[in-house]
Amino acid sequence: MVLLRIAPERSESELDLVWQREMLAAVHVARWLPVRREGGPVEAIAFVANRRQPPPPAAHAGRFPEERVLAALAAAEAPLGRYTDYLTNTVAHLRRLGIREPRLATL
Repeated sequence: MVLLRIAPERSESELDLVWQREMLAAVHVARWLPVRREGGPVEAIAFVANRRQPPPPAAHAGRFPEERVLAALAAAEAPLGRYTDYLTNTVAHLRRLGIREPRLATL
């Protein structure tokens, strides 16, 4: 899990952007969850897989072999952009923050 602190003056506009991306097709469910961090626990909005989304289209399909995941990522595009760009930007941003996520980096 990645926990990001957003400046209060930007929280509404940033949440609106994230909400549009994560809630676009009912793929995720937004939940307030307790998280541990340096400085003590906090409550944070988390976007988790919506495992109850009825087919079609099934948004949560379980686990796939890596080759199939790579092929899907290479072809996937949504209204807000290509998934390969999203993945590349996510990995780069995590690295800048000093966060290593080996699974994402190998994709």
